[in-house]
Amino acid sequence: MIWKNSFPIPLCILISACGGSSSTEVQAETNNAAKNQAPVAVITTSDTNITTNKLVHFNASKSYDPDGDVLSYEWQLTKGAEQTPVALEQHNKEEITVQLSNSDKYVLTLTASDGKAYSKPSKFEFALNGEMTLTASAGQDITVKKGQIVALDGSESRDLDGVITSYHWRIIEKPDNSQARIFIDKKVKATFVADQVGQYIVELSVQNEQGDIATDTLTITSDALDVNSPPVVVIKDAKSQIKPNEVIALDASESYDPDRFDSLSFAWEVVSQPEGADANLSTLFGAQTSFSAITLGDYEVAVSVTDSQGAAAQASYLLSVTTDNLPPVAQLGADINAPIEPLELICQSCFDPEGEPLTYQWQLLSRPQQSMAELQAATDAVAKLHPDVAGEYAIAVSVSDGQTEVTSNTQTYYIDDNQKPTAHLSGPGEVYIGDTVELDASQSSDPNNDTLTYEWQLIESAAEVQLHTRDDGTAFFTPTELGNYIVSLRVHDGQYYSDPLTHTVQVKSNLPPVIVLENDAPREAEVGAQVLFNASASYDPEGDALTYQWSLDKPEDSTAQLSTNTIATTSLVADVAGTYSINLHLSDSADNVTTQSVRLNVSDPVNMLTGYVRGKIVNSYRHPVANAGLNINGQQYVSDAQGVLNARVEVEEGAPLVVRTEDERLASGVYTAPSITQDEFVINLGDAFVPHMQPIEVRLLTCPQYSGPDVIEVGYRMLSTIPEMGSITAEYDQKISFTLDGLGRSTQAFSLPATAKYELYVDDNLKITTPSSQLMNVFYSVDIPARGFVTICNQ
Repeated sequence: MIWKNSFPIPLCILISACGGSSSTEVQAETNNAAKNQAPVAVITTSDTNITTNKLVHFNASKSYDPDGDVLSYEWQLTKGAEQTPVALEQHNKEEITVQLSNSDKYVLTLTASDGKAYSKPSKFEFALNGEMTLTASAGQDITVKKGQIVALDGSESRDLDGVITSYHWRIIEKPDNSQARIFIDKKVKATFVADQVGQYIVELSVQNEQGDIATDTLTITSDALDVNSPPVVVIKDAKSQIKPNEVIALDASESYDPDRFDSLSFAWEVVSQPEGADANLSTLFGAQTSFSAITLGDYEVAVSVTDSQGAAAQASYLLSVTTDNLPPVAQLGADINAPIEPLELICQSCFDPEGEPLTYQWQLLSRPQQSMAELQAATDAVAKLHPDVAGEYAIAVSVSDGQTEVTSNTQTYYIDDNQKPTAHLSGPGEVYIGDTVELDASQSSDPNNDTLTYEWQLIESAAEVQLHTRDDGTAFFTPTELGNYIVSLRVHDGQYYSDPLTHTVQVKSNLPPVIVLENDAPREAEVGAQVLFNASASYDPEGDALTYQWSLDKPEDSTAQLSTNTIATTSLVADVAGTYSINLHLSDSADNVTTQSVRLNVSDPVNMLTGYVRGKIVNSYRHPVANAGLNINGQQYVSDAQGVLNARVEVEEGAPLVVRTEDERLASGVYTAPSITQDEFVINLGDAFVPHMQPIEVRLLTCPQYSGPDVIEVGYRMLSTIPEMGSITAEYDQKISFTLDGLGRSTQAFSLPATAKYELYVDDNLKITTPSSQLMNVFYSVDIPARGFVTICNQ
C-alpha cells in the first residue's frame, strides 16, 4: 500500500526493541562547532506496518542545518546480523522508496551534509515480517468546500484470512481553529464537517479478530466558498473487456462541482488505441457516451469535465477488445438497513456476458466485535446470514465462470431493530442583509416513527448572529453582514443520531429578481388536462435581464414533462394522479436566484352521475310553498309556484347528495341521501314539510323582587313540530336577548320555526315562572304575528 501522506509515527511500532523517547524522528546527536555547525539528520515515515513486498516511503525533509545551509543526503540499508548491504536505487534523494521481499532485521542509515560537515548518522531499525493480510482502505483524496459534509467510507478494507471486527476513524491533522470531529467514529462509514479552509488528514484503523491492526489515511482539502474548485470526475463502473463491435455505455453523469452553482461540460476522447484501429464514440460531448471497436487490443477513453469558470479534471476508462473469455460481472446493491433477523444474500447483478454458469463464494468481510455470525450456504447463489447482535456486517461475493473470478463491491448491512433517523433541511440559498432566514427540518423522518429532537449549530457566520430554534424543527437567524453563513443539523431519535447535514446561506447586496406568477396558489386538475404557468410579469429590481429555468417534481411513476423550460411560460399535461411541484428558478446577471413553486394536485377524472331530485315543499297546513329556495350539493334550485321541485342534478360518483333549504321564509333544514352509485337516479323527497319562520312578539316581565343583570337571555329549543317533519329535518336552539327598561320589562320581536313546541330556558341563577311549564307553542299564521309572555324571577 502506498501511503498518501508522511507524518511522524511511534517508533515502537516498527523497531524490534524500543527504549527512551517514543518520537518518530530518529535524531542524531550534534556537535556544536565554533563556526560551522554540523547538520542534524532526521528520518520519518508514514508507514506503520512494514511487510514483505510493500512499497514503503522514507523521508529526510525534517533534517535541518543550524546555520541554514542547503543539505544533501546519503542513505544506506543493511540487513541481518552481518549488516549485509542492500542496494538502494535512490540513495541520495530527500525521499526514497524501499520494497523488500525477504523477512529479516534491517537498519536504514541517513547522513546529511551541508557541504562542510556531515551529520551524525541517524539510524532506523525495523524487522520485516511476513506479508500482511489485513489492509485498511480509507478512500481517495478529495477536495470539498468549506462547510461541506465529508463522507468517509472504509468498506473496501479487507482481511484475506479473517473478518474485520472494528473500524476507527480519527482526524490526525486539521486547519487552525477547526472544531471538526468525526460523527460516529467507529462505523464502516462516517462523516464530518470541513469547518475551516485547509487540509484535513483522516486516519482509518481496522482490527481483525486476531487483534491485528492496519491503518490508512486520506487527505481532504477544503476550499473557501469564494475560491473556484475544479470539478470532481466520477465515472461509473463498466466492464473492462468487450467483444469486437460490442457497444458499452460509458457514464460520467455523477460527476459534480464543489461550487454548487457551476454548470459542467463534458468532452470524451479516445486517447490511445491499437495502430490502425478506428474506435467509435457515439458522442464526444455530454455526460454519457458509448464505445465500440472492431480491432483487438487495448484502448483508453478519457473524459474531461470543465466547470463554468474553466477549471477542469479528467478520468479514464481502460478497455480491452478481445475474443478471449470475458470475465463475469458481480455488482451488489446499495447498503441496507434491517432488523435483527435472518437475511438472504442475493446478487441481483451477477452474470456472465457469454451466458456461462457461475459459481459463487460469498465472503463476510466484517462483523461487530461481539458477533459470532457466519455465512451459511456461502457457495450458493443465495447465501444466508443470521445476525446475532446489532451492528454493521459487510458482505462481498466472488463469482467465477470457470476461467475468471471477479469480486463484487462491498455491501454493508446496518442491523438494528431501531434504525437511525434521516435529517432533512431546507432553506434559502441566498438572502439579503436584514432578511430573516427561515430553516426547516420538520420533514426529517425516523423509520421507527420515534419522536425526534433537533441539534442545530451555526458553524460559520460572516458576523456574530443568534441562531434561534423552535420545538417544531424549524430555526431562524437574521444576517447582519455580507458573506456566508453555514448551519449544520443532526436529528436524534433517543438512541441514534442521523447523518449530519449542512446548509449554506449566502448574504448578498444585489437585490434578487421578483417572481410574479399568474395564479401561484395550489391548483387542482385532472389527468390529461393542460395546465398553464405564466411568469411573464416577473422583473428584476435593478432592471437586469432575467433567465428562466423551470423544473418539475412529479410522482414516481409519471413520465410527464414541462412543455418548455427556459422561457417565461410553460405548461404541463399530467399523466398520473398525484402531487406535482412546478418550480421556477429565476436568475439575474449578478447570479442572484429566486425560486418559487406551485403545487398541482392532480386527480383521476371524476365520473359524474346525472339524476333527479323530486318533491314538494309544504307548510304546516300542507299547503305548497311557492318558489322555495333550495341548495343541492352547492347548486341553487327553486320550486315552482305549487312548491314542486323537479331538479336535474349532477353528482360525483360515490358522493352523497345533500339538499338544504336556503329561503329566509323557511327554517334551515337538510336532507342527506346515501352515496350515489348509478346514473339516472331519482331522489324523491315526497311532501316535505319545512317549518315557516313565524314572526313573534314576546313581552318579558320580571318579579318585583328581581335582582340581576339588565340583559336577560332566554333560550328557545324546538322540541317537535306539527306536523312531524319528514325527509327534510330542521333543528332550532337559540338564545334571544332582552334588555330591561327601568320597570324591569322588555319586548322583543323575532321569528321562530312554526308550527312547533319549544322549551324555554335561562341561566341557572334565574327561573321562568310564566309559562309555568317552560313550554310554549308557536303556531304558523300567514297574516297575524304570534305573541308570547315570559316572567323571570330569581332562583
